[in-house]
Amino acid sequence: MTQEYRFDLDLKDRVTIPAKVRKGLGSQLILCLAPDDERGLNAFTPEAWQAFMKLTDAQSLTAQQRFMMMHAEVVEIDNQGRIHIPQCYIEALHIERAVTIWFMFG
Repeated sequence: MTQEYRFDLDLKDRVTIPAKVRKGLGSQLILCLAPDDERGLNAFTPEAWQAFMKLTDAQSLTAQQRFMMMHAEVVEIDNQGRIHIPQCYIEALHIERAVTIWFMFG
C-alpha cells in the first residue's frame, strides 16, 4: 500500500507524519529518493524495504534502483511523530520548504 503526502519542513528540516499514517509504523523508516519524474522521497517501513529488496535481483537492477538502494537512509521517528529529512535529500531535490513523500507499507 502506498500513500502520498506533501509536507512543509520545519526550521530543523523535519516533517510531522500524520497520525493515521503513524499507526502502521514502528520507530524507523527507510528514506530514499523517488524516481526522477516524481521529485520526492519514498519512505519504506522496514518490512516494505525488505520486500522491495527481495523483488530486485542484483543482476537485473536498473541504474535507478541501484541509486535508490545506495542512497537509502534509516531515519528515526521521534516521540512527536516527526522525521528529520537528511541534508543530502534536501540538496538533491532542491527542497526549499515543501517535499512530497510516498509512504510504502509492507
